[in-house]
Parts: sequence; structure tokens; C-alpha cells
Amino acid sequence: MVYKTIIFLAGFLITINLTSTNMYPADDSWVEETLAKMTLREKIGQMIFSTTFARFMNEDSDEWAGIKNTIKKYHVGGFHIYFGDLYTAAHLVNKMQSLSKIPLLIDADFESGVGRRFPGAVAFPSNMAVGATRSEELAYKMGEITAKEARSIGIHITYAPVMDVNNNPNNPIINTRSYGEDPDLVAALGAAFIRGCREHGLLTTAKHFPGHGNTDKDSHTNLPILYINKAQLEEVELVPFKKAVESGVDLIMTAHIGLPELSLNSYLPATLSFEILTGILRRELNFQGLVVTDAMDMGAVKENFTDRFVVVNAVKAGADILLAPTNIPLVIQILETKVKSGEIPERRIDNSVRRILEAKARLKLPDRKYVVLSDLDRVVASRRFEKTAKIVARKSLTLVQNQNNLLPYTPTPESKIIVLNIFDEIPMKTTTFLEEIQKRVPVSVSYFLGSFSTQKNFDKIKNEIADADIIFVGLYVAIRARKDKVNLPENLVNFLNELINSDLPVAAISFGDPYILRQIPEVDAYICTYGAQEISQKAAVQALFGETRTAGKLPISIPGLYPVGHGLEVSRIRTGYTFISKEQEGPQLKYSLPEEALFESRKLTKIDEIVKQAIADSSFPGTVVLAARRGKIVLEKGYGHQTYDINSPLIRTNSIFDLASLTKVVATTTAAMILVDRGQLNLDDPLAKYLPRFGGGIKDSVIIRHILTHSSGLPPFKRFFLEFDSPSEIMDQIYLTE
Repeated sequence: MVYKTIIFLAGFLITINLTSTNMYPADDSWVEETLAKMTLREKIGQMIFSTTFARFMNEDSDEWAGIKNTIKKYHVGGFHIYFGDLYTAAHLVNKMQSLSKIPLLIDADFESGVGRRFPGAVAFPSNMAVGATRSEELAYKMGEITAKEARSIGIHITYAPVMDVNNNPNNPIINTRSYGEDPDLVAALGAAFIRGCREHGLLTTAKHFPGHGNTDKDSHTNLPILYINKAQLEEVELVPFKKAVESGVDLIMTAHIGLPELSLNSYLPATLSFEILTGILRRELNFQGLVVTDAMDMGAVKENFTDRFVVVNAVKAGADILLAPTNIPLVIQILETKVKSGEIPERRIDNSVRRILEAKARLKLPDRKYVVLSDLDRVVASRRFEKTAKIVARKSLTLVQNQNNLLPYTPTPESKIIVLNIFDEIPMKTTTFLEEIQKRVPVSVSYFLGSFSTQKNFDKIKNEIADADIIFVGLYVAIRARKDKVNLPENLVNFLNELINSDLPVAAISFGDPYILRQIPEVDAYICTYGAQEISQKAAVQALFGETRTAGKLPISIPGLYPVGHGLEVSRIRTGYTFISKEQEGPQLKYSLPEEALFESRKLTKIDEIVKQAIADSSFPGTVVLAARRGKIVLEKGYGHQTYDINSPLIRTNSIFDLASLTKVVATTTAAMILVDRGQLNLDDPLAKYLPRFGGGIKDSVIIRHILTHSSGLPPFKRFFLEFDSPSEIMDQIYLTE
């Protein structure tokens, strides 16, 4: 009963905390009292963050026994959860917290939302996609949503945002994880994300200090070396980190990169450099928060230094948290020995532990360390959250190249459309791009290609698509740890350039690395989504067919081709296609002579007189009249101008009109009054009586009469059709309108 009571109370308090807009001040008395009671080994344990996955573990399993031992014997300060199931994560956090004498800090890597690690939560497009929108508002909302979802499953720290300036197009590990190559843009968007997280209860981490963007190696496998001086660092790499510190970022993660010109020991990576962590970060940038190492099992440190060397020098350099050490007992033993020998002063350990405890106190973890699983389905993946992610996906679409205005593409039922899905590795389990195209138009044939494809495969494909009307190419070059490269294999590049150099129109969509255009520079059309998230693939297909506009601007330059800020804007021109076979076609209206429809020709001339007089009287500036009977059109004619200005365009028979107000009078009001006459509708009934989903709060006072007379107080006009993809989404938003 005690455990359940604690859970209930914690859930109640966390619900309040999630809606709070401020961090709590640290309880200094709890911090100092707790620190005073700790043994040296317990203090060292607080500096260690272990790792786990959020997956089912039986109480008797070795995996759970290891976690239990790590908490109870070694007193670690926190855990990093790699990925897993949402409910399992929340349950696991509660179980781990129940074992720990001092509340644990739980962290995860949510660079692009909680859904990146926990399927079912919101998965945002990449940071570079946010960079393409140039929107601090969207970056803030992304932080807010990440915070609310993360805290609902018991996670207190996100290892985000990435504040690296990606000014090296060959960077195999930062790339689309960065907001871009403009230091000021990276700083502004990262700061907005930090505010969004912190104001909704989630601690943030700026990484990878002092900057991992100008490297061409992956620190998961190698030690990148950056040969720049202090002045160059100040001009580019440090700009976003300074802004992060000003914005109150809680943690800064170190980079496993070498900077020989900035460290006395030129072979030391930043993680182990006193000059960089204490000299630059602490003293020059005046950062007072927590310094966390990048994972200590990464190749950059693991392959070049012994475990003992890394642990001792990271602490001496100024690290507060040692992330993911491979041998926790060894770490504790090494540091305990060094402290007792006087090589590392105990006050140095105390300073780090005090910062860790202060972070826990600011989150009120001594009283609120549990979460309530039943809160998850109220918080995670709400429609509002999902809508924000879709907006980012749409607004980030960047049309980089569009020769001969190939896009948006207007197909016909006879168009031969080819879809190629091209991967630099083994094909991902995704068919969204293909499926979304197939919803709109018939696809003649599609292929999945990769480095495994042979010349025989390519020759067969070229023969089968020789008469294609257009080829849509989805390029999937993902950024992944320990991959060490980011480009298309030579065999695929050669095949694509052969297609491009033929007369076949090719539109390529990069669902990942935007720099791929360097390998296929002559492609007719090229769109960047900066990632392969499902919402980005859907948005890309909408752009191909003109169902959404492209307004994104490159947050990076594509060397030799396009500068930062380039992007072609194409307006939304249609809502979609539905091609109907001849067998499905219904009766068609046909143009005919009036006599064929039993009209008297002379009476039709009166229409001209009536309409022209109405225009002369300024009843309206122009109109289109269509008269038909028995399936036969006998008159279709445009009159007047689009506005009262006689120099405005003439009204044509294909002019498009806004029919909203006309529909209200001709259809809605008429139908409503018929129902009133039948006794089936009362004008003074609440609207919620007939539409229960519309009710709640002040909306309960809205009656039918208000709706019909435009006096309900609801917004007079909203462009739902520009923001949402489907009728069901639009209806959901109408019900939520206040």
C-alpha cells in the first residue's frame, strides 16, 4: 500500500509539474545534508551514469540483477536509457528509483523528440529540418513537447540540443543532427529548444563541446582531429555554446575530438583536456552547470587510451558525470585510490556531486521520483503534438533544384511513373514514399536498390523504364554511429547519372544527407527533407504533386552548387488526385443546343440582361452562369471582372470562387430551417447537444442560433486546409476550435 500511495501522490504532483513553466529552486539544505552523509565511494558513484534498455526483464534475469547491483552496491547517480517501449520505460524507471537511496537522474538522447528512441511518442524531423524552417517558435515547441513526453515516462535529462555547427559537408556523424552551418542560426534555434524544454521541466544538454561539426571522422570509431586555433574557435564553434550558457542550459557534453592547438597535451581529446573543459568552458564561458562526458565506450577514447587514463584525466579536466563507463567497479576503485593519495582533491569530487544533487533538487526528485503509467496516454503523442511535427516536416521541405519546372508534377491516368528507392546500405523497412505516391497515381513499376545491386540489375531496370514519363527517386542516406561515411556508393551514382543524362525526367528526394546532390548535380529536380521520418516522406510526396508549398531554405551550403539560404518556393496548387477508370465513370454532362434540353433559346438571352444589369448596379463585380437540364449544358458563360476594378482580370468559366458564404445561405440555412419545421432542430439548443465533441467550457453556451447568425464568438476564418492533410484532421481541429 505504501508503494501505491507514493505512486499516486507522485503522479498528482508530476501532472502539476508538467504544466509548470519554471524549474524549482534547488533545496540547498537537502543538498548539503545529503552530501555530508555520503561516503567517498558513494560520492564517486554519483558521478557515474550507467546504461540500460527499456525492455522487459524478469526479476530473476541477469540483466535486472545487474541493474539492481549497480544501484544498490555502486550508488550510481543516474541511468542513460538507449531506447525501448514507452510503458516499459516508465515501469523500469519506477523500479530503479525504488531501489536507490538517493533519487536517480534518468537521461535519454532526444535530439529529434522522444519518438526517436521510444516508438509511439512524437518523432520530429531532424535538427537540420528545423534549421530549414528558420523558426525559433517551432524549435521552442519541439522542446516543449519533448519535455512533456519525456517527463511523463520519468526521464529528466535530454542529451540535446546538438549545438555543433556543421561546416564540413563530409561530416559522417553530425550532418543533419546539426541545425546548420551558420553559427548564429544554430545558436538561436538551439536556445529556443533549450527554453522550451526547461520551461516544461526537462534538463537540457548542449553538445558536443567545443564543437564537432568541422570533422570528417566519427568519434564512435576514430579520434577526429580539428586543426584550428582559438580565434577560429571563437568565430564559429563557440558561438552556439555561448548562447546555450546564456540561455541557462543545464549540462554540456564534451566532444571526443582532438584540438592540438588548444591543449597543452596535443594528443588529448577535449573530454580529457583541462585547458578546454576548465579553462574555456568553466572560466571563459562561466558555465556553472554539469559537464558530462560523451559515452566512454566510444572508439575515440576506447581505442586510444586505457580505461584508467580516461577516467582520471576526465575528472581532472573538469567532468562531473562519467557517461557509460564499461567497468563501473574499476572506475570507483581508480578514483577512490587517486583521492586517497591526494592526486585528486576530495573537494574536486564534492564540487561535482554537489552539482548533481542540485540538479536533482531543482526537479524535486527527493519527493517526486515516481511516475504514473496511466498518465502516458493523456500526454504522449497527442494530436496537437503530432500536428507540430507535421508542420515542421512541411515547412522544412527545400526545393533545391527544379529544371524546366518539373515540379510540381501533373500526371494523367496514362502517365508511366517509376519509383526508385535507393539506399547506401541494406534497405530500411520503409515503404511510405512508395505507398504515398500509389495513393495518388498508378505506379507502373518500383525498385529497391542498394550497394548490393549489380550491373545486371541496372541494365534490366533501364530497359523496363525506357519510356517512363517521370522517375521519382527516394535517396536514403542516413546518419548513423560507426558508419564512418555518408554518401552513395559508386555503382549507384553511376546508374543514377546514366538515367539523368538520358532524356528521362528524374526528381530526387533526399531523405537524409542533403549533400548527396554533389554526386548527381545534373538531376532535374532535387528536394531535401533532411531525414526519413514518416511525416517527412509524406510531406515530400505532397510537394511532388503540388499539395503543399515548398518554402524551406538550405541551412547549409552545398559546395560548388548552392549557398546557405537557397531554396525555390513553389505554391500549393491542388489538394490531390483521384484517377477513375472508364468503367467507374458515372454519367457526364455534355454541351448541347438549348432545344435538345427542351429550352427556348430566346429565354436564355434574358440571363445576359439580368447579369449585366446586376454588375452595372455593383451587386457583384462578376460571375459565371451555367444552365443545364437532363445532363445537357446549354449555357456556360463568364461575366464581369474579378474585382470592382475594371482593370482586374476578366471572369472566365474556369475562374475559382470562394463558395463559403454562398453555401451558408443556399445549403446550410435552408437545411436547418427544414429541420426546424419538422421539429427535429431547436434553434436555442446548445450546439453540443448535436455535436458532443464540440462541447466543454464556454463552448457549452453556444447555441444553434449563434452558429447560424455568426454570433457564436468563434474565429470568423481559419485556413485549416493549409495546415492539415486529411478531412479527419480538419474535423478534429474544428471540434477543438475555441
